[in-house]
Amino acid sequence: MIFYQKIVDENNKEYVSGRIDVCLIDLMTKNHKGSQMIYY
Repeated sequence: MIFYQKIVDENNKEYVSGRIDVCLIDLMTKNHKGSQMIYY
């Protein structure tokens, strides 16, 4: 499975960052307020 992170910034604009290593998912999610994981 390939993991991507969908990030919603303070202006409520959504963008998807690139591929994320599985080990970094928790760390990245905690660093982005209002972020949520999506899967393709």
